[in-house]
Amino acid sequence: GLGWIVGRGGTINVSNTLYNYSLDSSLPSKIDLENSTIQAKTLLNRENGEIYLKDKAHIEATTFTSDTNSKVVFIGNGDGFGSITAQNLTLNGDKIYQVQLLKNALKLKYLIATSTNLQGLSDGDINLIDNNGIISDRYQAQIVTEGNDTYIQLTPKDGYVPPTLPTPPTPPTTTPSTPPTTSPSPQSPTTTPNYISNTHSIQTELTKQYLILTTSTLEQTTQTILSQIEQIQALKSISTYALSNLYNRSIQAQIKQPKPLLAYNQPTLYPMPYTQGDYLPPPLIEREKKLSVFANLIGGVFGYDSHLGGNYGINAGADYLLGDSLFLGGYGVLLGKTLQQEGLQMQGFQFELGGYGRYLLSDWEFDTTLSYALLALSTQRAFTLYSQTFSQNASFNTHFFNLEERVGYRFALSDFDTLKPFGGVALHIYSQPSYEESGDFSYTQNAMFYGALGLLAGLEYRKVFQSSSIYLGASFLYQLPIFGDMTYSLQYLDSLLYFKNSQDFIAQVQGGVDFTLTPRSFLSLDLNYRHSLSNYFDVDFMLGYRHLF
Repeated sequence: GLGWIVGRGGTINVSNTLYNYSLDSSLPSKIDLENSTIQAKTLLNRENGEIYLKDKAHIEATTFTSDTNSKVVFIGNGDGFGSITAQNLTLNGDKIYQVQLLKNALKLKYLIATSTNLQGLSDGDINLIDNNGIISDRYQAQIVTEGNDTYIQLTPKDGYVPPTLPTPPTPPTTTPSTPPTTSPSPQSPTTTPNYISNTHSIQTELTKQYLILTTSTLEQTTQTILSQIEQIQALKSISTYALSNLYNRSIQAQIKQPKPLLAYNQPTLYPMPYTQGDYLPPPLIEREKKLSVFANLIGGVFGYDSHLGGNYGINAGADYLLGDSLFLGGYGVLLGKTLQQEGLQMQGFQFELGGYGRYLLSDWEFDTTLSYALLALSTQRAFTLYSQTFSQNASFNTHFFNLEERVGYRFALSDFDTLKPFGGVALHIYSQPSYEESGDFSYTQNAMFYGALGLLAGLEYRKVFQSSSIYLGASFLYQLPIFGDMTYSLQYLDSLLYFKNSQDFIAQVQGGVDFTLTPRSFLSLDLNYRHSLSNYFDVDFMLGYRHLF
């Protein structure tokens, strides 16, 4: 009759005969064992009977018979395949050989049967399938008998050589050359620090740990892992750099008018140090007001390749006009950060403090900005291999210091229009303490410290109306490494993964408008878009309020 025996650990003892059969082919009778043992005098797997032997599952019997129209499935999982031991062993029904998540990929021979009288199982090639029913294109499988023992013997196809345990290469101390355009040979892993070699390194570690039958599964899993790690590496450094001086436009400026005016303090969303711009002058505000205080709500999206995250928070600050040609100010930022996608989540916050100043000499404007940013992130990444999920978690802090000097000349197009080209240099210092992921297939990163010199240039247009003003701007940064670990490695099990910190070229466009609420209070709206050659981008929006005292 119809029945179902499920064993998950332990031993099931049957004193006489165990029958496994069903009269209905649509409702087979099943014996499903995983790391369990059935001991019986006789086990008869008859019509529509199915037996699943997984991991260390084992059947011990004096006589074991699997008739025609029955099925026995040997499943490789964990430490090995399920097996049968019987004095008289007959396997006349279907025999299926499947691999799920088999550990120790360096082992290529697995015991499945022991008998002094074996029938229905002969030496020769067999089809080895994964849990999706796909036949392996990486291994040839054979039944091999040695004495009373019968094994599944695996042989790599097409010259594939299973990985060994290499000595981890020494991280490079020099900046790498341009990465190759083709992947390195699997038999000769490269130690050249570039993104291309990371694919081979991850594949090596996966195939050392688990028997992966198909190329498609290996490539898909590798790409998932590599994409996750690349995003974390890119976002933790680029976004720190991006968020530092996010609001360093909180400075005052002067524009040629019929009479001297105090410039509008307009903190605008400029996520890069090189995009520090000017502030829109409020319409006809007397210079008698020396102190300006501002606060802004922040929202936006950022991304790496096609993956999107979000920023949200607030910034506030103040600046003070000293005489006719100098003013100083300071600001603070608190920003939340989230990224959620399949297999990867990032949460954290950005805290930033900065100071700024401007010296006016006729139509020349000299600006200085100094800031420090702390980015605290937690990451959770996961990938699935043959229906099993592997999770890795980490928490870490990054530190960013910025010093920027720039100069611009403001051309008066009319009494209410100006155009200012500008240029400058910036020193960016990045510090990353060491940290280690927890979980399977985790990586370890050593402490990093590096600096870069940024060369910047841009153009800004401003126009003042009766009760509002607008600005439009564009700028770019070219960054040159000057010291430290611009190229670095992560220890990924026995392999090294290589990454680069440098961002060579970043372009940005921005625009904004302000409205006069009262003679001393103003509302502003700003939009910014930035894109780098490293495929990082962000779009930011800010709603601000400013008051003069």
